[in-house]
Amino acid sequence: VRLCPSTERITLARLHESAFGCPESFSINYLDTVLADPDTVSRLILADGKTVGLMHLTFSKAPDDQTAEQRGQTVYLMGLGILPAFRRRGFAEAALRTVFSRLPEGSELALQVSTLNGAAFRLYEKLAFEAASRLDYYTGSRLNGS
Repeated sequence: VRLCPSTERITLARLHESAFGCPESFSINYLDTVLADPDTVSRLILADGKTVGLMHLTFSKAPDDQTAEQRGQTVYLMGLGILPAFRRRGFAEAALRTVFSRLPEGSELALQVSTLNGAAFRLYEKLAFEAASRLDYYTGSRLNGS
């Protein structure tokens, strides 16, 4: 798996829409926010020459500055989505392992995940993530489509 930088708004929005099942307008608005943040980078997840997903990472210190001050920072996984046709093939795990290998020394990767997303929970547990807190904000009418 390779991670390839991308700032292509429409490509990222379409991938986001497909990977997360979001409406087009939400995906475009989300990507506009991501692309406007200088501390956030977007990466296409590539396997065998095909785009299989995308991720967004926000650095607590400038992502392109490889100085000593960059060490020990928190990097936030703002989104990791695999396209439906490529799920359950290990691409998300491989992408995360690539991120781990590139984190500045002493850094940590943090994220939020819905408690309803069992597949993501299993992946993060497998990779030794620890729950720091729990906030269930997907409840009530959102669960039954009302």
